[in-house]
Amino acid sequence: MTGYEAIDKLKGSVGSANQQLQEVKGALAAAKAEYEECLARQSQLHREVTALLQRKSSWVPADVARFTQLYAAEHETEAAVAAAKGRYSHLSDEAEALQLRLVDLIRERYQQEQLWSDNIRRASTWWTWGLMGLHFASFVTVYTVLEPRKRAALQAAVADMMSQHMSRLDGRLMQLTSQFLEVPFRFSGGMTLAFMGLGVLCIWANRRTFTSTPISMSPEFQEAARKIGPVAERAHAPPVFLNPISNRIPGQYRGPEDVPTRP
Repeated sequence: MTGYEAIDKLKGSVGSANQQLQEVKGALAAAKAEYEECLARQSQLHREVTALLQRKSSWVPADVARFTQLYAAEHETEAAVAAAKGRYSHLSDEAEALQLRLVDLIRERYQQEQLWSDNIRRASTWWTWGLMGLHFASFVTVYTVLEPRKRAALQAAVADMMSQHMSRLDGRLMQLTSQFLEVPFRFSGGMTLAFMGLGVLCIWANRRTFTSTPISMSPEFQEAARKIGPVAERAHAPPVFLNPISNRIPGQYRGPEDVPTRP
C-alpha cells in the first residue's frame, strides 16, 4: 500500500550480498593462509636444495637420494603454489566484485528510502491539511448551526421548567397563606411571644458566657502586676518583660538581657 515492498526486497538483497561477501572473505583468508604455507614450504625446500648443491663434491648415496626427493617435492610444491596463488587471486577478484555489488545495493536502498520518505512526507502534509480543513469545517458547523439550536432548545426547556416550578410555588404559597389566616390569633400570638422570649434568653446567656471581663483586666491582677514591676524574674530562665505591648517594648526583646547596651 505504501510502496515499501521494493525497499524490503532491497534490504533482503543487501543482506544476502553481505552474507556472500563474508563467506568469500572467509574462503579468501583460508586461501591466503594456504598460499603462504605453500610459499614457506617452497622456501624451505629451496634452502635444502641449495645447501646440498653447495657440498655436491662430498655427496654420499644418501645425499643423492635426498636430492632426488627434494627435487620432486620442489616440483610438486611449485604446482601447489601456482594453484594456491590462482585460487587466492580468483577469490580476491570475487570479494572485490561482491564488495562493489554490496556498495551499489546499499546506495540504491538509500536512494529508494529517501524517495519513499519524501513521498510519505508529502502525503502526510496533504493529509494534515485535509484534517485541518475538516476540523475547521466541523468547528464552524458546530458553532454556527448546532450550538444555536441546542441553546434555543435548552432555553425553552429551562423556561418551561421555571414556569412550571413558579406555578407550583405560587399555588403552595397561596395554600400556606390561607392556612395561616385560618389559625386563631391567640394561638399565633402566643407562639410569637414564646419565640421572642426564647431569643432574649439566648442573647442574655451569650453575653453572660462570652463577654466576661478577662482575668488580666481585674483589679487584683493589675495590683499584683504593679507590685512585680515591668520585669519578672524566673527561677531557671532569664528575666522577661511584663506587658510588652502596653509598655511599648519591641518584639525582638524578650527581657533586659536582650537589650543591647551602649558602649
